Amino acid sequence: MEQIGEDLVLLVKNKEMDIKHINSILKKPENTDDLIIIPFETKKEPIIKITLFNHDVYMLVDCGSEAGILSNKFFDLYAPPELNPFRAYDINGITGNSEQYYDFLIHTLINDVLFADVVYSVGDCDGIMSQYQDFHGIKISGVIGRKFLYDNKFILDFKNHLMYAKI
Repeated sequence: MEQIGEDLVLLVKNKEMDIKHINSILKKPENTDDLIIIPFETKKEPIIKITLFNHDVYMLVDCGSEAGILSNKFFDLYAPPELNPFRAYDINGITGNSEQYYDFLIHTLINDVLFADVVYSVGDCDGIMSQYQDFHGIKISGVIGRKFLYDNKFILDFKNHLMYAKI
């Protein structure tokens, strides 16, 4: 990271503000034609709109969460009955109570780009979701976790309130 800073300082001092060169240093794409660009729905939080089971939902982008998490209430309402979990496990929550979670492979549509077989852990996270809504004023149905972001090479741009990846 220091090297990037030094290179940019040299460019500014030498007044060589060639945007292509700066973009190559920062690894920003020059051509956005082959990118999926997803704006955040708020200026304060990385919340994006996605489509699951033909319904638009808001999801929190959370780099601290390994897995994607989906509210069991949303899942029970909209998931097709033939969809079966490929794994079940218990999680000890903050209260120390054990809760059952199930992992599913779910097709996820974002800005008309289909991401097939995204892993979501489904369980009782409605308390946390409603607290989030009370605090931030937007209803989310789950979390987009680090694994999805990493696997699809998403770049989060907090300054411009968006995320993007090559498609």
